[in-house]
Amino acid sequence: MAKLDQEALSQIVGAVLASLQAQGAASAAPVAKAGNSLEQKDKALIAGFARRGIKNVVLMDRSDPAKAHDVRPYQGWLKLGYQVRKGEKGIRGLFHQSQCDRIAPKAPAKPAPKGKAKLTSVKAQLPLV
Repeated sequence: MAKLDQEALSQIVGAVLASLQAQGAASAAPVAKAGNSLEQKDKALIAGFARRGIKNVVLMDRSDPAKAHDVRPYQGWLKLGYQVRKGEKGIRGLFHQSQCDRIAPKAPAKPAPKGKAKLTSVKAQLPLV
């Protein structure tokens, strides 16, 4: 096998690129695979919620996750104090806020009474006849 120097290799690569461009196979911008880009995944999520009747969906902004959004995973809703309704189906593990109910805050437990408890006899509790 013959050894190629830098100049010969660059000529071969240039000739291959020129022939591909002439055929229209090589484009200037790289093409993303179908269904692989984040934008296409977001569109698929929005379309999935739309098929279930949920039209106004706000997904998380990847550049600023602190912005308001109404689609979260199950555990995300629990952390915010919401419970996903029984029987609701998510799209790729995500649920819309309209599929959740607010969890009522639990009342604090009453502390145990301090001191000794009074013992009452059974006779004292029975009515007199």
